[in-house]
Amino acid sequence: MQSGLTPEGKRIALSNVTHSWRWLESTRRLQEEAFDVKFPLTRDQLADYVTYNMAALTAELGEFAQEVQWKPWAQPRGNVNRAAAVKELIDVGHFLANLAVALGVTDEEWERLYRAKQELNRQRQVSGYDSKSTKCPSCKRALDDVGFTTFTELKDPEVKALCNACGGALTQAHIDAVFKQLSDRCPSCGAVYGEGETRCMRDGSGELVDAPMPWCADIADFV
Repeated sequence: MQSGLTPEGKRIALSNVTHSWRWLESTRRLQEEAFDVKFPLTRDQLADYVTYNMAALTAELGEFAQEVQWKPWAQPRGNVNRAAAVKELIDVGHFLANLAVALGVTDEEWERLYRAKQELNRQRQVSGYDSKSTKCPSCKRALDDVGFTTFTELKDPEVKALCNACGGALTQAHIDAVFKQLSDRCPSCGAVYGEGETRCMRDGSGELVDAPMPWCADIADFV
């Protein structure tokens, strides 16, 4: 058993670091047991909880920035008080976890979505991501994140799909740009498909839909 110090200097017992530690589950227990937060929150409680946790998270990011010499007019630029900076990032993670827990996010959901976003970002760079062609022209959200729904008959013949986030009009060029960017990956898990495959190669799960490319059924409304 390891020990540590509270901000007030009191020594407390700490469990040994382990790969099985569950970040969000432990955060939820902390909020319920130490701060008497009762999940799920009512709508008003959620609004308040999100507000002050967002404010705290922003403040902690500011404190982190103070430990990194980032100003071009102050030298030596890039100098870091690492120990203090890491502690501030821990505080950032604390309030970020609070927000995730308030929305009912589990460790499994977080890992799945986080790893999928990592793969998406990797594929964006490989395919020449320009931060513009694959975004909705109305709400500016990334179409490979929010998705879109295609239609065969709309009043404007130039409009081929609508953004799932805002309902904004999309042309064939937008659709082609997204397909080009993600044509060889499962948007659900980020795994690469083999030629002619009809299932996700990562674990064989997920029925695929009849689309210009193989997509998992859980995001079938994307195409």
